[in-house]
Amino acid sequence: MKKLAMKSALYCLAFVSLVLFLGTVPVLAETGEDEEMIAAINLGFQEMAQVLAAAMEEPEVRLLIQEEVAKKFDGDFNVLYNRLARREMKDGGFFSEKVAEKAWEALPHWQEKTSVDGLFKTMSAAFPHLQIAVPVHFDAWDAANFVPPVAYLPYGKDESEVEALIAFDSRGNELLLDAATPPDFPVVVISLNERVDENGRLRRSMIDKARGNGDWEVHERARIFDDNEGWGQGNPEIYMTWSFQSGYSGQYFPPGLDNENQWYFLNDWIFLWQSTYGSVYTVEFWEQDSGPNDFMGSASVYLGDADGTCYTTSNGDVEFCMGHTPPPCAPVATPQIFIVTSNAHPEFFWSAIPGADLYQIYGSPENLAGYSYLGQTTLTSWTDFGQDIDIFPGGPDGTYYRYKVRAINNGPNCSTWAYSDFSNYVEFAVLSDLTEPDCQFFCEE
Repeated sequence: MKKLAMKSALYCLAFVSLVLFLGTVPVLAETGEDEEMIAAINLGFQEMAQVLAAAMEEPEVRLLIQEEVAKKFDGDFNVLYNRLARREMKDGGFFSEKVAEKAWEALPHWQEKTSVDGLFKTMSAAFPHLQIAVPVHFDAWDAANFVPPVAYLPYGKDESEVEALIAFDSRGNELLLDAATPPDFPVVVISLNERVDENGRLRRSMIDKARGNGDWEVHERARIFDDNEGWGQGNPEIYMTWSFQSGYSGQYFPPGLDNENQWYFLNDWIFLWQSTYGSVYTVEFWEQDSGPNDFMGSASVYLGDADGTCYTTSNGDVEFCMGHTPPPCAPVATPQIFIVTSNAHPEFFWSAIPGADLYQIYGSPENLAGYSYLGQTTLTSWTDFGQDIDIFPGGPDGTYYRYKVRAINNGPNCSTWAYSDFSNYVEFAVLSDLTEPDCQFFCEE
């Protein structure tokens, strides 16, 4: 049995490494052409769950996971593994090294600690959006004393088809958790984050900001009766699309919408209704998944409908209300950015700005005028995992990379977003292989 487990683990590691080298993971995930490849990836997730479960016996591992997950970098109780891996432990070393050490001690079929660490490195390199989540009972988790099981969400399978999640306790025992019914205790889940892109960066809301004649169409409030999301994946990722027969269309990601049967008061403007668009548009709601997205129904909205009219989607999953034009957002001050630490990747912080709902980060190689958009966050810190610190700055293979930040007030009770001026820049010595940005979002004169 031990030889078989070791063989399976090494096969997974070698096979996924080949996937990463060839750059074929996203294609296979979309087409489903290679069941053997998907099976190997799922074996990797299963081994990771077993390894992390064994490491959970170490209180410092649990407490660090709790600390990072509590930050809710994307609004849900999770953290990207690449961020967690480089966190330093109190007794020295990194989180990834501590996990490898504890798992190597507990699991006999891992003969080398480097093999354990290599599995995590390979999987997180192939999937930068790999996350560690605590989707249920996080607030009740006593991390100092309670050792939760670790589950994983299967790769390449539609969530609606998953009946049970495979989990492991710290002694290696396999558990089956009903995917439809949340357990009454905290569970750590390894999965792929649905709120970031495949590079691990937060997705930008696709809100239409066109200006012209007419009134702003405002999404006043909504409540969800069935969010089409299993508990293992955390809170749902719900978005709304609209389309006119004239061809004008767009989509919008309402913030929050985490709990069923609860009204969420949003007051988010979504588009400026112009007469050329038409007198009626169709709204559809969807729940974004790693597989096919789940359709939550549609409804028609007419130009003559009264302010605050509510609608229920065709299959009864969502009730939403459309309304009036709110005032512009109040202006916000300019943040001041500074460096506190720099380990393997550039990491910097900035001052919190009153009234700011989020911050956008831009970057640029030295001596280039353009700054390109890197992402956004509700936190006051950023780590650029796409750049590596040059420990010998000034060498032939090195260069410098600069970062700026701006604050944004985007509501909820206002229309046009208020953007601050850009902050001062901070500069890091990084390894070369940088390209000039296309100035799509912001460029200096």
